[in-house]
Amino acid sequence: MSGDIRIEVEKRETTGTGAARRLRREGLVPAVLYTHGETATGLQLKHHLFEQMLRQHASESLLVELDFGSGETRNALVKEIQRHPLGGNVLHVDFQEVSMTEKIRFAMPVELTGTPQGVKNGGVLESLLYEIEVECLPGDLLENLEVDVSGMQIGDNLTVADLPLDPERYLVLTPSDIAVAVVDMPRVEEEEEESEEAAAAGAGEPEVLSERASDESA
Repeated sequence: MSGDIRIEVEKRETTGTGAARRLRREGLVPAVLYTHGETATGLQLKHHLFEQMLRQHASESLLVELDFGSGETRNALVKEIQRHPLGGNVLHVDFQEVSMTEKIRFAMPVELTGTPQGVKNGGVLESLLYEIEVECLPGDLLENLEVDVSGMQIGDNLTVADLPLDPERYLVLTPSDIAVAVVDMPRVEEEEEESEEAAAAGAGEPEVLSERASDESA
């Protein structure tokens, strides 16, 4: 993950719904910086610059450098982004301050790349796990973990244990046997087989109908 994402912020003294609305009308986004063992710090930042920065990255869980001006900077993770339910505009941002020398836990997105050989042979790739939990230094965070699945054949399973992560830098907390992806045969064939079995099982129904007809005629 890029560690050179810089966001200009200002401290804010006003709080509450009314103050937040005024900030948004001025093109600003209210935010909070959480620091372990300290009182949370209210912030404000420019809406259009923050949205522009987000569009340049695949994930919103980013390591950023908050620039307070006058030479004061702090490293932080984008912890949560609140958006408008209709327009999707950013309404509020939570940052979590981090030390670059202390390991943290992080949900790292997993991105599958390439076309499996099994898919070229008629199979279907199913993605089963979209992120894993890891422990590492903030500077080692990845915006997403790219995994090449081009070598997978029909019937192959990709598990957490198969992910390309350096064990000296990353402690993977997600169980190693959990499946990340699998290449299966198309489900359409399975549905066709089930339909054929159902049709074969229903072959005896005319006899029951015949018996009912006999009873009615009697």
